[in-house]
Amino acid sequence: MAERLLNTAELADYLGVTAETVRNYRESLGLPCLRIGRAVIRYDLGEVRRWLAERNRGLVLHLDTGSLVAPPELIEAMTAGKQTNRKE
Repeated sequence: MAERLLNTAELADYLGVTAETVRNYRESLGLPCLRIGRAVIRYDLGEVRRWLAERNRGLVLHLDTGSLVAPPELIEAMTAGKQTNRKE
């Protein structure tokens, strides 16, 4: 039986990361999601937990909050190659 389905913002809050990072996990690392129609994306928390356990990419579980936090090097790898709109 599926656990409660979370939207991107709720999952980001649970993981202790930004919504953009959750989107990057989904698009770049294959974070499992459910697509409902063209625009609605939900995450089964049980599936996400299993995916994280399988990947074991250095995410740290904070026992006091129950939140998972990505280390800086994982976040850097996720955002590597992103172009910025800075003026030089």
